[in-house]
Amino acid sequence: MTSPDNSSPTARISSLDGLRGIAAIVVVIGHTIGALRSPPGIAGPSVILFFVLSGYCLTASALRGDRLSDRAQFYIRRIFRIHPPFIAALLIAWTASHIAWSGPCCAGLSPWILNFTHLSMPAGELVQHMFFPGTAQGFMPVGWTLEVEMVFSILLPLLVLLAREGHWSLALGLSLWALFQREPAYTGQVYAIHFVVGILVYEASGRIAVVMKRAPRVAPLVLALVAAYATLVGMNFIPVQWNIFFWPGISTLLSTPLFALAISSIAFTVAAVHLASVRSFLEWRPIAFLGRVSYSLYLLHFTVLLLGVRMVARPLTDFEMVGFILVVVATSTIAAAAMYRFVELPSIQAGNRVCAWIARYSQSEERLSRIQSQDTASGNRDA
Repeated sequence: MTSPDNSSPTARISSLDGLRGIAAIVVVIGHTIGALRSPPGIAGPSVILFFVLSGYCLTASALRGDRLSDRAQFYIRRIFRIHPPFIAALLIAWTASHIAWSGPCCAGLSPWILNFTHLSMPAGELVQHMFFPGTAQGFMPVGWTLEVEMVFSILLPLLVLLAREGHWSLALGLSLWALFQREPAYTGQVYAIHFVVGILVYEASGRIAVVMKRAPRVAPLVLALVAAYATLVGMNFIPVQWNIFFWPGISTLLSTPLFALAISSIAFTVAAVHLASVRSFLEWRPIAFLGRVSYSLYLLHFTVLLLGVRMVARPLTDFEMVGFILVVVATSTIAAAAMYRFVELPSIQAGNRVCAWIARYSQSEERLSRIQSQDTASGNRDA
């Protein structure tokens, strides 16, 4: 696989797909550990990374044109990218519920996973949850992140415009206000910071590339330390009093988990785009495959997990837990590959066809408008 020109922010960067694939695997592992031992704390940083990557990657799509038809194509692609696979995954989860939870369950599991083991929903009520992504009363526990993705997909062209035509500090300041507002109008607004920093890192790609080329050899180590430290702060593994950023105001900001995870996600993204060794690893064929199926993997793994824990009759040893994790990861990946092939990819292609029709129609309208303008001008001259 050839490496893209990563100095150009308009080039598709396949290493980011690989990074998304690894993040999805971490979510699967985190939820599986959470089902057997404790709440899935290690899944949180991966979710925040998804938001930052969306902000980064969608900025290019939002900048493809400023006509109304271009905006329409942006939104249509997002709907076809997110919504049909969500509906398919929800139907699979609902169907599996009639198999997985039809009996006593489940010895040796954490209280957290037991919240999802005996759910039921009438078919008529299920349809109501198909109109917009969400948790569907627990049938899609990861659905809250899809709701956030859809909401900020709607807002993203406006955020890009604010960062470009206004100033980057305006977009960042607005997102920080949304993060620290005591009575938020929308609970998901706290994640605005992650989409905004994704936009800003994309906008600064050219300058970051220059800096990374001139940076000393310790730059990868510095990025790794920043990513590791900020992730630990974001997961509350480092007490506030041990925060090395002790300046007034700055320490409070960096000790806020969602802000700390924004910093770690920036470090991961910069490394994936601008460090050749990291980029090569993320473009390695198995990792690239995980990147392609990462969305389907994210959607399906919880259903696979719930089917799996149905067979857990007693607390597992550590060795058995590792084996169970491997089975869940492998089964989820196989299911994700099938869903990508038969649902996700056709949905993306359908969205592209709709956008191609809109583009052709828009161009035809523009040509007709130019011809009419030329005829009018010619008539005026003849008169």
